[in-house]
Amino acid sequence: MKSSLQKVGRTRVFVALALISTLLLTAAAGCGNQAAGTQPAPADPFKGKTITLIVPYSPGGGFDTYARLIQPYLQKYTGATVVVQNVPGGGSIIGSNQLYASKADGLTIGIMGGVSLMFSQTAGTPGIKFDIAKYTWLGRLSADPSVLLVSAKKPYKTVDDLKQAKGLKLGVTGVGEDDFYTWAVLAKAFGISDYKMVTGWEGSSQWLSAVAAGQLDGGEISAGSAQNPVANRLSRVVFQVAPKRDSRFPDVPTALELIPPNDPNRGLVEAITNILAADRVLAAPPGMPADLAKLLREAVQKAASDSEFMDKAAKAKRPVAFLGGEELQKTIAGGMAKAQELKPIFDAAAEKAK
Repeated sequence: MKSSLQKVGRTRVFVALALISTLLLTAAAGCGNQAAGTQPAPADPFKGKTITLIVPYSPGGGFDTYARLIQPYLQKYTGATVVVQNVPGGGSIIGSNQLYASKADGLTIGIMGGVSLMFSQTAGTPGIKFDIAKYTWLGRLSADPSVLLVSAKKPYKTVDDLKQAKGLKLGVTGVGEDDFYTWAVLAKAFGISDYKMVTGWEGSSQWLSAVAAGQLDGGEISAGSAQNPVANRLSRVVFQVAPKRDSRFPDVPTALELIPPNDPNRGLVEAITNILAADRVLAAPPGMPADLAKLLREAVQKAASDSEFMDKAAKAKRPVAFLGGEELQKTIAGGMAKAQELKPIFDAAAEKAK
């Protein structure tokens, strides 16, 4: 009898221990579920979903072209269906505002003009509802250098020619656009004072035609857009705004080469050169969880590095100069700091254009 009772006692102890272990495991699992927000995101959080890629410009332009070039490769590396949505208006402000206000779940991204956003925010352009530093930056696709283009029908070949010119007429897309502010800074840096910026064009292609015809003296444009006018001997490039010479214009000096290290205005040229490094960039709304942002940045990097994408971009004459999301975040922050130094020039240019 005693032996039987001892066996029953031991059985009860084993049952109790098993029950306690089960309860402890259940509690641990419950705690894990409660802390799910701190756990890594799923390996494929976008698979089977739809990602909207906002282009804050009309179809057919450079930003739209890049968006449609990379679209299938974003699909390839996210597992999502990527839909390009053009949201033009306000010099890209409307689409940029829409992206900024979107849910930070990785399902809404955009291809932005980092330079344009920095200029607009610094100048206090009406209608802005974003803080550029707070976007989740995913990566830069390109950084096409800017160049100063002049009409082949005009005698200007050097910066000194432009300094001595009287009544220069320069085409710009509009007051507050990239070319407007870039030219204002360059003119200040090089002491070019007798000029007028002619606005009212629907796009750069219109004023480029006016430059080719000799109706305008020149303007600031991307190196890619300058290729055909130069090749057709309708225009020439005086200088480039880039850290180093672009391979398409190997004989054309950079603005940095033309201004001595001890020149008091050299800082202006350095500032605008750094700002223009944030060209066509991919972004997501602010406040995205770090683990989700990491996965999205990795997908963007894979898409931009895909050999097939690179080949198609080359055939479309759309250069790729990828920069990772984290590094781009620092570039944007540095660019904004430089832009603040240029604000007096922006304000003076806008006042002059009234």
